Amino acid sequence: MKFDQLSIQTFAYKKVSINKMLESLERSGIQKYEFYAGAPHYCHYGDFPMSQDKIGRLTFQIHDGSNAHNLKMDCFAPESLEYPLNIASENHAVREKSIRYYLDYMDDLSSLGTETMLVTSGWGYFEQDKTPAWKRSQAALKRMAKRAEELDIILYLRPVSKLMSNLVNDLPSLTRMICEVDSSSLKACIDTSVLDETGETISDYFRVIPDKIGYFRFYNLTSSGEVTAGEGLDVVRSYFDDLDRYGYSGTAAMELNFEHLVDPNHYACLAVKQLNSLF
Repeated sequence: MKFDQLSIQTFAYKKVSINKMLESLERSGIQKYEFYAGAPHYCHYGDFPMSQDKIGRLTFQIHDGSNAHNLKMDCFAPESLEYPLNIASENHAVREKSIRYYLDYMDDLSSLGTETMLVTSGWGYFEQDKTPAWKRSQAALKRMAKRAEELDIILYLRPVSKLMSNLVNDLPSLTRMICEVDSSSLKACIDTSVLDETGETISDYFRVIPDKIGYFRFYNLTSSGEVTAGEGLDVVRSYFDDLDRYGYSGTAAMELNFEHLVDPNHYACLAVKQLNSLF
């Protein structure tokens, strides 16, 4: 792993302005970031969709601002887990609006300077047979992947906690969905929060779907600023060693969380300083 593979996800910056976010990221020393697309910074969803004029102003602000701060948007990460966003919903209107939400974002990516986007599978009612919801999710992802192919975009399918979805939430379900969608534009994301929940390993992913892995996400901060709760840098070092072992050359995106909303600049700078010691 190299330092320039590191990225920071910007969810923790949702309470500060875009300009302040970019200034902070540059100060941290990071070179690229995963952009959390959600209100208030950048959100297509809701009863008040952004006008083309506003989209143009925002994409220019973000792209031009990134260049001014020596940063690159490495991946676009729309909010996808909050109700009513659900591409597997049994409610046709909710499902269609959720799919359109992703498709609209795809049209913006080139103006933002990135060609990749994170997606999730949606969910079905937990007490019901998940087969119908799985089929709806698969159909939606096929539609999204087809559009991605047309735009030369790569979608990273991210497994999430079983508390959030009963569809794609571990390696077997991720593998199945990617195989069933069968698109060159749909790749796998490894997320360490899911590894912690399932007991799966990075090696498991490279053993099962080595040619489909495109993105790596890791949690690494506690409220006290330590890298990986209780174990310091050792766990992160083991992640990177495993990725090196399999020749991974993609992004390793660090996710800040709710505890860092008050002062994301402090935690981003601290994390990058600590992580830099690994290189």
